Amino acid sequence: MKELKVSNEVVKIGEIEVKVIEGGFGENSKIVSEIQISKLHLMEVYEVRKSIKRLVDKERLVVNIDYIDLKEGSKEFTTSEIELLLSLGYNKSGITQASNIYILSERGYVKLVKSMDDNKSWDIMDEFVDKYFSMRKQLKEQDERADLLLDIYKGGIGAVTSAKKLTELEIA
Repeated sequence: MKELKVSNEVVKIGEIEVKVIEGGFGENSKIVSEIQISKLHLMEVYEVRKSIKRLVDKERLVVNIDYIDLKEGSKEFTTSEIELLLSLGYNKSGITQASNIYILSERGYVKLVKSMDDNKSWDIMDEFVDKYFSMRKQLKEQDERADLLLDIYKGGIGAVTSAKKLTELEIA
């Protein structure tokens, strides 16, 4: 199932807590499920799925870039795949009865919200993208700062260059 994994990490968007899910679109890429979207936007899952399907049919969403249909080409899931879907919030009857089960990349999620076109959806999307999808960038910046501090600690000519870069990062 495209090597999806549910993290223990949770991001709070407004009053809603969203589990971080990764995979599907590449190593460590964050994704969002229909269930998460329905909770965030206070919609029924079938409404979210219908909206995604409409964009897929209009070729507005690109398979394996914007979305993945976990049911496409697979009539039956393995036990571990069912357990994963259950951990995402799906129920057994929903898994077996659904024609499609979609996950979206950040790009796909933004395209979906664009089609919703109401202020509340846009506000939720802004907060979700900032908090959920952007966390990896913040962690990378923290790692870069730690490397620069280590270079400064070691001393020498590299310390001067690292101090300059660290100052630039702090100002930015």
